[in-house]
Amino acid sequence: MKYETVKLCINNLEQSMIDTLSFWSKPLLLESFAKRDDALCYYLAVVENNKILALMPVFEKKKFGLRYLVQPMEYYYTPINFFSLENYSVHRKQNHRLMILKALAVYIKKEYFKINLRFERSIQDIRAFKWVGLKAEPLFTYIIKINEYSSEKLPNETRRQLNNKAKKELMVKECRDMKIYKDISINMLNRKKRSFRQIETKYINFLDELHAANLCVQYVVFKDDEPLTYNIILLDRQHKYIYGFLSATSDKGMKFGANIFCIDHIIKNHSDFEIFDFTGANTEKISFFKSQFNCDLKNYYKINKLFF
Repeated sequence: MKYETVKLCINNLEQSMIDTLSFWSKPLLLESFAKRDDALCYYLAVVENNKILALMPVFEKKKFGLRYLVQPMEYYYTPINFFSLENYSVHRKQNHRLMILKALAVYIKKEYFKINLRFERSIQDIRAFKWVGLKAEPLFTYIIKINEYSSEKLPNETRRQLNNKAKKELMVKECRDMKIYKDISINMLNRKKRSFRQIETKYINFLDELHAANLCVQYVVFKDDEPLTYNIILLDRQHKYIYGFLSATSDKGMKFGANIFCIDHIIKNHSDFEIFDFTGANTEKISFFKSQFNCDLKNYYKINKLFF
């Protein structure tokens, strides 16, 4: 088997192929991230006899003439889409995928000065990337099976917070208001002493694009008409997945545990979906917060090529 890896414009795919792609591979989503981050975006296609065997979307930036593969903030997973494997035996399919992954690994190691990729959870066999000398390390996230979720099964402390009398004064609304997003973000960023990147104009435009494409929804928790927290989720309607995307809570909202209330509301009100993915549980505080929803811990992989 002789495979070739080539670059393919994200707008050059036929609709029939686009329909089969994973959520994180969809051209509209890729274009929105690329525009926001001033990055070049395209697919790396593994081909054999002019037939596409696999597609992996990537984002490229250049610095001092050197090419970097970057993973934009909030673009949580890099997928690899495989094609034409339906009629293969299990053994042949496994080896075929491995050789495709090796073709990608060889190509990206040769072509890019630095590499930073976080693979989708479906990519668990990362041997090919290690074989060519790239660094691979596990990362973790929590997921919830929505049809099995019940707040009555949550830890006692979490249930106590949800049932607190003060919670009865809280209200969750679907609300696209970007002023609320900016105000709560500023409050949070001041508290955590972080940069204000996520309230820049191009960041707001990016969110507007996702809203207009019906890819995301913003939920806001109010108390006496005062917004306390927002939680923006990405909706993969095709595969019935919800991805936690962006969230922030004001100082006052922290006192009421407003984000817990918001997440519980989102899960309970999306029973037509199958999975809620928290998109990361890799720092201690975040991990402990998310784990209280009685969720399952899953791993995915980060691939690096670094020069210091």
